[in-house]
Parts: sequence; structure tokens; C-alpha cells
Amino acid sequence: GEMEIDNKNKEPLSKALQDKYLEKLLSYASKYKPYLNPEITLEELSNLVDIPPRSLSWILNERLSQSFYDFINSYRIKESEKIFREMNSNKKTILEVLFEVGFNSKSSINTAFKKYTEMTPTQYRRHVSDPLN
Repeated sequence: GEMEIDNKNKEPLSKALQDKYLEKLLSYASKYKPYLNPEITLEELSNLVDIPPRSLSWILNERLSQSFYDFINSYRIKESEKIFREMNSNKKTILEVLFEVGFNSKSSINTAFKKYTEMTPTQYRRHVSDPLN
């Protein structure tokens, strides 16, 4: 019945636990960079950060307003932006950089990149390597 549907979204996480999980998730992500693994799944991440999958999913959705893939991709984009800004990145192709940060398909790259930077990777790279910017 309708009760069950309703209960699914009401995760019984106290505010304190939410904060703890969120903190744990974000510090793990920046320290260990799990997003560099192109095969990373929600289940795997939940193991790594020691947060139950449903709670992790809830935290991502409710506290960060992101899906799992949005969360992972936003880190990948940030990481690639860092590489593009380093002078020696020009020796690498755009795809090399993007595969390096954990993307594994060309189509997902452009979509994700545009979503976060409003540019394609090619435009972004031109933008950051142009000395006039």
C-alpha cells in the first residue's frame, strides 16, 4: 500500500548522524579519491566509507542534492580542471586527462563536463591555456 512507498524516503537518520556521514564522505572523497576508479559503484563507496548504501544514497540526494554519479563526476571534473590548468598537461590529449580522472566513456565526459563548467572539455582547455584569460 501507500504506507510503504512513503516510508522508503523517510530515512531514520538523526541530524547528528547525517552530519557525521556527510563529513566522513567528503573527507574520504578528497583524501582517497575513490572517483579515480572508473568502475566505482555506490555499494563499493559505501563499503569504503563504512556508510550503509541506503544511508549513503540518502545523504547524497538530500544533503548534496546529487545522484551518486553526479557526486562522483563532479570530483572527476574538478580533478581534470586541475590537470588542465597545469602547464605540462598540454602534452596530454583531453581524453588521456579524462580517463586519468576516472571517466571511461567519451559520451559521459562531454555531458558531465558541460553540466559543471558550461563548456566542453575542448573549450575549457582552450579557456585555461589562453594567456589572456
